Amino acid sequence: MVLFLQTLAISLVIALVLRSGEWIVRNRTTIRTWFWITLHPRTTIRISVGVLCQIRLEDEYLLIRQSWRRQQLGPIGGAIHVFQPGVDRLLRLSFVLEGTKEDHWGDLNAYALRGTLPASHLLTFQKWLHEDTAERETFEEGIQRELYEEIQLPDGTLDNALAFGSFHRIRNVVEPPRKVSGPNIWQWRYLRVFEFVPRQTNGQALMKLLETQGSSGTYVELVSADDIRAGRSPRGTQIGNHAEFLLAERANRPEMPWRT
Repeated sequence: MVLFLQTLAISLVIALVLRSGEWIVRNRTTIRTWFWITLHPRTTIRISVGVLCQIRLEDEYLLIRQSWRRQQLGPIGGAIHVFQPGVDRLLRLSFVLEGTKEDHWGDLNAYALRGTLPASHLLTFQKWLHEDTAERETFEEGIQRELYEEIQLPDGTLDNALAFGSFHRIRNVVEPPRKVSGPNIWQWRYLRVFEFVPRQTNGQALMKLLETQGSSGTYVELVSADDIRAGRSPRGTQIGNHAEFLLAERANRPEMPWRT
């Protein structure tokens, strides 16, 4: 009887340790963030929330010249937009927006979801980010808007392509707070990465048109996974480290100094 109880106790302890280990691995980013907040409760942290679009043509990835850094290539994508009710709610968390009103929404007040926040409110912000709310655009709306804004195509081409294509989420990227070169600040970044998948003729026609533009090398280039990891295209153009998120959940190359 004693031996049975000892064996049972050992089995329960082993099961508890294994289950705890699984929980820690699954929530390691949240745990790391919680510890950082505990150590830096009065620190101001920069927040960046956005979307990236993976467009693959055979074994190559389509990248575009970045509007804010023309000498650098990166994936289609950008910041999620938050509407005025969301701005009002974020203000209660002492969130300070970086940018001005976006033109895409006409008379509707909308702003890029980038700014600074007291570290003590970071977990509350993360909870809001995962709510189903009309206070900001959805990630799916954001990636479609970015595709409209960043790809220069003949009138009607993109409308037809989106009607016959779809966006599949392939990963979430959550970067815990880290120091950013340049202004020497801490940054927390959340990205959702989608793949554009054509379904019928119009979507495939778009992919062929993009391939043609990529071959011309004007503002679009086609690169391999090895090019992305190396940070340089076959034409010698620099590739931003955020392009690595098309391949994995973390970037191995250092980020260029933060833009002002």
